[in-house]
Amino acid sequence: MSIDIDGSGCRWSKLFVRGTVEVVRDGKGECMGNIDFDEISQRSVGPYSDGVGKFVGVNGLEISRVEFTKGRGGGAHQHDGYQVVVVVSGRMAPQVGEEHFEVGPGGAWIVPADTEHEARCLSDAVVVSIREIRK
Repeated sequence: MSIDIDGSGCRWSKLFVRGTVEVVRDGKGECMGNIDFDEISQRSVGPYSDGVGKFVGVNGLEISRVEFTKGRGGGAHQHDGYQVVVVVSGRMAPQVGEEHFEVGPGGAWIVPADTEHEARCLSDAVVVSIREIRK
């Protein structure tokens, strides 16, 4: 899987269930290192979400692994930067703007900046979220 978040040539080349993320710029192999989510304290996502997760902030990005229980999810909200959500396990029913769809393991959705979105869990689920943090 490879995702160019903002057209800059910075591509997410690997996303692993155990939380390893590698960033490669222009194929030169520059890497921000590994993130071991097992070593990060878990916390609540926030007032708009029932999820609990582990969060890392680096170079203007928030990278998180979030767990949800069936029937729960994240209520309508928006961010000032882009967000990419990859489903690791379970099934999610996100809504981005006016678009509704279902996403299962290995699937993803992209939320443009300043776009209202929400997601409901169709089963227990784990997702990895990569969100641009603008200052």
